[in-house]
Amino acid sequence: MNIQEKTKENKTYRKIYVACLSSYNSGVLHGEWITLLDDQLIWNLNMEDYIQKEIDKMLKSSKMPFADEWAIHDYDNFVDLGEYPSIEQISNYAYAIERHGYEVVKGFKEMYPSEDISSLDDRKYHTNYTKFQDYADNYADEVVLAEYDSNSTISNYFDYESFAKDLQQNYSVYETDDHDVIIFEDF
Repeated sequence: MNIQEKTKENKTYRKIYVACLSSYNSGVLHGEWITLLDDQLIWNLNMEDYIQKEIDKMLKSSKMPFADEWAIHDYDNFVDLGEYPSIEQISNYAYAIERHGYEVVKGFKEMYPSEDISSLDDRKYHTNYTKFQDYADNYADEVVLAEYDSNSTISNYFDYESFAKDLQQNYSVYETDDHDVIIFEDF
């Protein structure tokens, strides 16, 4: 089985590796992968409570005294939030990934690092394009040139490349790992 475990419905599990810092500082590796499930049972529970209980269980199983601090040492199919995110932040990102998708959330975090993830709900974005020029061409055809006949003078002389360059000033474009783009509106 590959690193990304699948549910029965072929949904991807998102996981974080939480380590006991008391163990780590003593040269002992002790931690657990916490699976952030996307099934209804977990979402009906409080996600923060679920994560906290899993962390507490991992810390309790540590052989080190004073095992009460933790850090995240790895992410699997989840946005990298560093070593010390709050449980609330982890939960908010898990919800955002379920609503918008992993690549959109990852792109949003990279393009707008100082914005709270909840502001993604209010931002327009466009997916399913391999480059910004494709989006700009589609926008030009459907909005700018929609009322003109394809044989009209304006249609014949319309400069799609210049239009795309001007249009891109109002957008932030994130290239995914699959070399597609996610286009965030900045207006």
